[in-house]
Amino acid sequence: PAALRPRVALKLSGEAEWPGWSWLRALWLYMRGLANQGMHRTALEVCKLLLAATLPRDPTHSLPYLDFLCLRSRQFDALSAYAELIPTEYGLVADGSPPATARLDLALPSFAYSVALAGFMKAGSAPDLAALNEVCIADVTEGMKAAP
Repeated sequence: PAALRPRVALKLSGEAEWPGWSWLRALWLYMRGLANQGMHRTALEVCKLLLAATLPRDPTHSLPYLDFLCLRSRQFDALSAYAELIPTEYGLVADGSPPATARLDLALPSFAYSVALAGFMKAGSAPDLAALNEVCIADVTEGMKAAP
C-alpha cells in the first residue's frame, strides 16, 4: 500500500508564518477557478495533487470537492475507487474502528450520495419519476417500524 501512495508530501506546520500556506492557497484557488470555468477534469487533477500533498490533514478542505469534481468530469469509477482507498491509504481509519468508517461513502453523506449518483449516471438509463407518485409516507414509516 505504501508503494501506491503519491510521492508528493508537504511537511505541514500549524504556524501562521509557515511559507507553504500561500502555495496551498494558490493551488486551491486555481482548482476552484478551473472548476468555475468548466474545466472539471483539470480541476480534479489539481484537487488530487492537493490531497496527495496534504492528507491526512487536508488543511485546504479539498476532500469535499473531490466527489463533485469526479461527477462533473464523469470519472465515475475513480470516485468509487477514491471512496474505498483514501481512508486506508492515508491512515484515516483507526485500528479497531467500526467498518463503517473504512469507506468515505459510508462515513460522509456527500460521498454516499455521489457514489450512488455515479453508479446511476454510469448506467445511463433515465429515471422513472412516475414511480415517485406511488410512494406514500405510510410505505416509508412501515419500513422503519419493521427494522430492528
